[in-house]
Amino acid sequence: MKPTVFEISYEAANKVGGIYAVLTSKAQQMRKTFGEYYAVGPYFSDKVAVDFIEVKNHPYTALFRSLGEEGIKCTYGKWIGADKANCFLINPLQFKQKLNDLKTDLWNKFKVDSLISWDLFNEAVVWGAAAGIFLERLLEHEEFKDKEIVCQFHEWLSGAALLYLKQKNSRAGLVFTTHATTLGRTLAEAGIDIVREVKQTTCECKGGSISKERVYEHGVQCIHTLETACAHNADVFTTVSKITGDEARYILGKYPDVLTLNGVNASRYPSMEELSISHGEHKERIKHFTLAYFSPYYNIDSSDMLYFFTSGRNEFHNKGFDLLIDALDKLNVRLKREKSKKNVVVFFWIPANTKGRSLEVLDNLSLFEAMENEVISNLDEIREHIIESVCQGKLPTKTRVFDECFLNDLKRMILKMRSKRGGSPPINSMVLEDAENSVNRAFREHNLTNSADDRIKVIYYPVYLSSADGLLGLNYNEAIMGCHLGIFPSYYEPWGYTPLETAALGVPSVTTDLAGFGQFIKQFTEGEKSAIKVLEREGKGYAKAVDQLADYMYFIVNTQRRDRVKKKIEAKRLSELADWERLIKNYAEAYELALKKSSRRVGKSG
Repeated sequence: MKPTVFEISYEAANKVGGIYAVLTSKAQQMRKTFGEYYAVGPYFSDKVAVDFIEVKNHPYTALFRSLGEEGIKCTYGKWIGADKANCFLINPLQFKQKLNDLKTDLWNKFKVDSLISWDLFNEAVVWGAAAGIFLERLLEHEEFKDKEIVCQFHEWLSGAALLYLKQKNSRAGLVFTTHATTLGRTLAEAGIDIVREVKQTTCECKGGSISKERVYEHGVQCIHTLETACAHNADVFTTVSKITGDEARYILGKYPDVLTLNGVNASRYPSMEELSISHGEHKERIKHFTLAYFSPYYNIDSSDMLYFFTSGRNEFHNKGFDLLIDALDKLNVRLKREKSKKNVVVFFWIPANTKGRSLEVLDNLSLFEAMENEVISNLDEIREHIIESVCQGKLPTKTRVFDECFLNDLKRMILKMRSKRGGSPPINSMVLEDAENSVNRAFREHNLTNSADDRIKVIYYPVYLSSADGLLGLNYNEAIMGCHLGIFPSYYEPWGYTPLETAALGVPSVTTDLAGFGQFIKQFTEGEKSAIKVLEREGKGYAKAVDQLADYMYFIVNTQRRDRVKKKIEAKRLSELADWERLIKNYAEAYELALKKSSRRVGKSG
């Protein structure tokens, strides 16, 4: 009999980061594989408005009323982003008043040290405890009391729910999945070679090999001790990759029972034929944006312009932005030395705090749009003049084709378009609150300043892409489809969805062997020029990785259009190796093991 599955996550119907992508992409396959499937998440009114459909008539009314009297408001409905999966949303309301009692209980029973904590941790503890109580009562409901139940908890944010059910010796199989360790991420961003530490250290003891002092030194003890408690108290502990499993053994003192690799729902991505059409359409939009962006300062040839991009959370070292900028510097020098005519525009889609859109960029876009509209409005008349000339047996001439008024308007626009000649195009499309952040400093230090002779142009785009952003005017997937290469040379990346999603959209991508996805896909790639390039960073010097990336980008720059199409097809094919239809078996294994262990656990206590 297939188990009924509840997945508990702070990102259920709450788009924040990568776990949202995990849950939404596999929801369809979860329902297909396990039959009854429910998500449990937090209630945020702004997220509910766009990603949730409340169902008023349901069999849980009495349960919801009872929990409401205890300060826990529950809502049932369909999660739009997850293929309209069944979803319960929990709002702790007055339950928040019990925070100190909850934290005391976590310390007394599980040694979770939250004496020093912050708002997000406190919110997660309250929400998690409320979710745990909800699940305990729900499993007693007529609908579920005779069914095999698995509850899977994603990340420490849902940890209090898991520990509550463990404390109550719930009959449910309890699965805890960590997508990264907080201490590991913190150490990596601080420049500590956590990968080498993990490799050099074997862990056999319950407490792990990381010292307690280092946990407190970095001030993450509240989350670290909660993660550790969850890993050791779950019936089954899983991580999203082997590299994260090794890290968990070192930092949490436990190696995962099962690796639950991340995947994509290949059926939800466009076909290669559709992608070919979309590439042309969205590339044209990007071309217009870059012409508007650079043309006021100097002439730029867009006939064979290439578009690269990177994206991710604002972790300069962890995400490999430092390595990418070093490699772009080398590529820029090489192309200039060879007197290449190619222009490569590299977008950095890295969200950061901003004060608004750059007025200079808006002015450039406005001027370009006015020019474009003027040309479009005269196209019908120009076409008629050309047809008339040909019918009269004459070659079209400027005076017969172009109206004098139209030419005068164009001359005025040319003067405006050239008004900024001699200046430099901006690097930032938005006004940053911190103009001296790591990305901008690195651009300056490597002379990536968008000079006329630079073959590499950079645009820092520090907001989430949207078709209504008034700048590029494309959403994230549309922008990817219009590009030629996605670059994600991460140092710390437990899985890494971005190169996988990029490939699924028919665009070659770069990952590393320090990323979970990189380790997974490496076994299927062939040669140095694969459509998904796996940079060798593990055990290699930084300079060597820079050279590898610079060489691969140079290869893409000089690849002929026909061969680029072949690479797009290859990227798409490789992405399908990570289809959830293939990878869901890992979840099935984890659930089967959890049910066996929970049965023994409950039997012992009985």
